[in-house]
Amino acid sequence: ALPLALVAAACTLRLAFAPAFSSGMAARREMLGAVAASVVALNSPLPALADWQGEPSRALKKYGSAVLALEGAVAKGDLAAIKPKLRKFTLLCGAWRFEPSDFRKFSAIAD
Repeated sequence: ALPLALVAAACTLRLAFAPAFSSGMAARREMLGAVAASVVALNSPLPALADWQGEPSRALKKYGSAVLALEGAVAKGDLAAIKPKLRKFTLLCGAWRFEPSDFRKFSAIAD
């Protein structure tokens, strides 16, 4: 909302201090450029909203509970029960993907 308000204020100042009569083609080109730029600015996604929306906690809940459910099979040494679930160990490491040092450490353990 703030960038839009700044653009609106800049356009208002430009119109307020512009000469009363201008050439027709240049004004149309400027207006078309301003409209195109505003459409792009208003419709582009915000990249900062893509991070930290619960992915780490979701990965911990989903894959952590699956790994913890294998605790009995690990204690018994039942490799037949563990083998189909090995992917869960790798996916669990995704909970630390925003913390590179921890991610490398846990990925090395899971591999």
